Amino acid sequence: MTILNWNTVVAIGILLRLLTSTNGNNFDLESWKLVADAILRGENYWIATNRWQYGPVVPPFLGAARAISNTLSSTVNFHFCVVFFLCLVDLAIALLLRRRFGESAGKLFLLNPGGILLTGYHSQIDNVAILFAFMSMLTLERVKQSASSTLILSGLLFSLSILSKHILFALPIWILLGTARLSCRQQTIWCATAGCGVLVVLLPCVFQAEIWRGFKENVLYYNPTNVFQTDSPLALVSEIIELSFDGRIALTSSTALGACFLCLCGVVISGHKRNASPAILFANFLLAVTFAAPTLADQYLAMGLFAACALSGVVSPLWMLGLINLRLLFSPFNVLRSFFLFPNPPYISPTLFLTWSAVGTIVQIVAFGYLIQSFRRFRSS
Repeated sequence: MTILNWNTVVAIGILLRLLTSTNGNNFDLESWKLVADAILRGENYWIATNRWQYGPVVPPFLGAARAISNTLSSTVNFHFCVVFFLCLVDLAIALLLRRRFGESAGKLFLLNPGGILLTGYHSQIDNVAILFAFMSMLTLERVKQSASSTLILSGLLFSLSILSKHILFALPIWILLGTARLSCRQQTIWCATAGCGVLVVLLPCVFQAEIWRGFKENVLYYNPTNVFQTDSPLALVSEIIELSFDGRIALTSSTALGACFLCLCGVVISGHKRNASPAILFANFLLAVTFAAPTLADQYLAMGLFAACALSGVVSPLWMLGLINLRLLFSPFNVLRSFFLFPNPPYISPTLFLTWSAVGTIVQIVAFGYLIQSFRRFRSS
């Protein structure tokens, strides 16, 4: 990629994402439409539909995309408008990767096919949460001994990440355990700011019974589909434990095991390298989440893609990037369905499903391997 200059890479990456948006449809995009339509009608999306399980940061952009597509229906559709917004998010991530980890990391992020598909075809919002969290970590790296304002800014950025999509809720554990750059006072300020930022936005929901009921049912009690459970190593461990002990052991769900794994990794990091950079910790955290995820839906691979690009100077990302791209390219629930290689709803042969599922398992195992390799770097540095 050294042959292509930065501006060329940006132009190609954005163009491919926009071109991919001209084909296909999926369940999540239909959900985005329902949310956007609720906003344009002046309704609360947590009440109007049960298909929004996240915070309030992204819906205004979906509403704006719907309004633009309704106005320019002869020129652009809703999918294109959403992807245009997500392209700006991807570009911001790439610029920050370039500044923090080098130009190659930014180029890798923009040009890998998996990222193009997740933004251009699938139109997933995980990168919005990743962007705010990454900005928070980069801000945290600039904290000086007496600078409370920088800590507050970092905490508020992290609260925006949680309010976009709460996939990174366990990251504060890693930051508190894995870096000695912050004093107890600074850690308290950062955590309090992040927590207050979330509460200030969500607290009004508690005092409006109908909104609170919709938020509670669609966000707090949201239970993802089990269609992807077969390709999670922790889901397999969970099944083995439940079968062995006849369900007598508490906290054996794959979600609980994943949370325990993330906490354990935070403790291990604190023993290896207490002054680790927040940005490096963040990339390693995303590797851990990729492994610990109880399900491996296509959109969760955004975290693994970011981690592989960010750590490209520490561990070779080629295997992981290749496997993630393979998984996304041959997903019967996503891209192949759109290009008419499967009927609608798709018929999935057992061989194809097992192969696709096995690739997902290997992605998670490779993520775990990279995590171990990175831990060794912590120990030797």
